[in-house]
Amino acid sequence: MRASSPGFSGPGRQLAWSFGEGAAVEPDDVDRRLLELLQSDDRLTFSEISRRVSRSAPAVTERCAAGNSAG
Repeated sequence: MRASSPGFSGPGRQLAWSFGEGAAVEPDDVDRRLLELLQSDDRLTFSEISRRVSRSAPAVTERCAAGNSAG
């Protein structure tokens, strides 16, 4: 499964995540690192991202899903 599936659109690769006032999920350092990685290379797999942020692939998948549903 690729991390780029639901959160990106078009050549500008804008993330659909939104962490503003009233957001269901407040971002932490791991969330910010996930966003940074996805913005730098939207072809990274969840497995590769999980290695880079020292979290399990299911944890990364869950955080990405939470980020997408928040925004």
